[in-house]
Amino acid sequence: CPGFIDLHVHLREPGFEHKETIESGLAAAARGGFTAVAPMPNTNPVCDSLQTFHFVQERAQAAGPVAVYPVAAITRGGRGSELTDLAVLAAAGC
Repeated sequence: CPGFIDLHVHLREPGFEHKETIESGLAAAARGGFTAVAPMPNTNPVCDSLQTFHFVQERAQAAGPVAVYPVAAITRGGRGSELTDLAVLAAAGC
């Protein structure tokens, strides 16, 4: 098998680096045979904007060869009241 894809990971960065960083999560994924991961948006800030999406992508590219496909939050801040601009995020690759 050339590699596995994990569609539900928690990289914890930004905001919860004391639990895990993008770099440490991707290193663990690579050691486990994963070539791509999709991190959930339960970070601080939540992945609900291009700014946070680009932050995750930049950190992931610097961390190594595992591809990262961030999952966007459906609502702003994950609060459930106002929809995130999913069209803009999808166009960027989120």
